[in-house]
Amino acid sequence: NFEKNMRKNLGFEEESNKIRQISIDFSNAGYDIESFNGKTKNGMPDRFIEVKGTTQKEFNFYWSSNEIKMAKKNGDSYWIYYISEIDVQNKTSPIEPKIFQDPFENIFSNDSKIGLAGALACACTILLMVILFISKKIKNKRS
Repeated sequence: NFEKNMRKNLGFEEESNKIRQISIDFSNAGYDIESFNGKTKNGMPDRFIEVKGTTQKEFNFYWSSNEIKMAKKNGDSYWIYYISEIDVQNKTSPIEPKIFQDPFENIFSNDSKIGLAGALACACTILLMVILFISKKIKNKRS
């Protein structure tokens, strides 16, 4: 409803009626919603939205390799709508979604602060895995 209301408020009533949540039927599409950036002449969606949510305040979500692949493929047409502090029982959040266009470029580009944070998180994960692996080897040698 958020996306449909946003399109209607921008004056795209016809397009708002064509917005589809495809993730119900196509869970492997790499995004959840097909929408429109504006008026469409051919009726084809040009906005592909992956919705991410959490009950927490902290910015944290899982991004699958298929979603990353689709983000790379669709570039500026791919968006992540991130919703935090979700009340699961009421299916609401006091926070408006944070909207990120072209997340692949913005996360993996060299000059991106988010990219740097992602690279550091990845490096820390790899380091932790190496430490756990070495610890297990040492423990096995002592046994």
